[in-house]
Formats: sequence, C-alpha cells, structure tokens
Amino acid sequence: MQNFGSKNGWITALKGLLSLGFGVLILSNTTTALILIATYFGIFAIIGGAGVLFYAFWNQKKGIKSTFWMFEGSFNILVGLIIVFYPEISISIFLAFFGIWAIIIGVLQFLAFKQYRKLKMNSGLILVNAVISLVVGAIILFNPFESAKIIALFIGIYAMIYGLFSIYTAIRMAGTPKNYIE
Repeated sequence: MQNFGSKNGWITALKGLLSLGFGVLILSNTTTALILIATYFGIFAIIGGAGVLFYAFWNQKKGIKSTFWMFEGSFNILVGLIIVFYPEISISIFLAFFGIWAIIIGVLQFLAFKQYRKLKMNSGLILVNAVISLVVGAIILFNPFESAKIIALFIGIYAMIYGLFSIYTAIRMAGTPKNYIE
C-alpha cells in the first residue's frame, strides 16, 4: 500500500473517490441525481439563508436598514426547508422553485443595488449577481426539463474530473517527502 506522505494525501484521495463516485451516480441515474441535487440545494439555501439573516441582524445592530436581506434570508430558509423535508415531492417542482427563487433573488439584489447606490457604496458585484440570477431563473423557467438534463450532466462530468484530479494529486503527494508537504 502506498504511503501518502501525510494525512492530507489520504484526505485528498478520499475526496477524489467520493467525487468520482458522485459523478458516476449522477451520470448513471438521473432521478437519484436530481433528488441529490435538490437536497444539496435545500441544505445550501438553509445555510445561505441563515448567513444572510445573520448579516442582516448584524447590520441592524449597527443601524443599517436590512429589510431586503432579512426577506432574502427568510425566503432562502423557507425554500430550503421545503426541499429538504419533502425531496420526493419537491423534485417534480424543484426546477420551477429554483427558477422562481433565482428571479426573486435577482430582483431583491437589484433593489439592494439601488439602495447601495443611493448611499454611494460600491455595489457593482451585487448588480452583476442580480443580472445573472435573473437570466438563469428565466432560462430554467422557460425550458425546465432540458435545463435539468444539462445541469445534471455538467455536475456529473465536473464531479468526475474533480475526482480524477484529486486522486492524481494524492498519488503525486505519495511521492513527496512528508516534511515538504506539512
């Protein structure tokens, strides 16, 4: 058995194997893949919503109005909880949810952009994110089934490439002296 030079080598190899397996699963079973993606999205929305709410409350303590951030955080958490607790039901409406969510987030971020501009604050990235959210949401809503296939395909291919590169990196780490890595 190879000595991976450090615990980082084993972690990298494990991440690579898990990612490779995830990619194969996605490419081999679209239904399971879409449920996994929906569940991942639900968890992401809950965590992201909690972060946005924390940011909003933190800003309010400093006297900065954060109504849009509070609404965005609450909306993210609500959507995330629905998807996580009802994955079988929500998979059929997941793409519509995602498209609508992206559009609402885009609108909220555009409104936040306008508020930041009034305060003479740099807000270019908020505007870019708002436009991207609006465009992605519209594309998904107008062609949800093709979007699902393409999203699953890209995620599966990416996971496999990431997995292969991680395994390659772990093998390369095996030939590197331990004191050089750590």
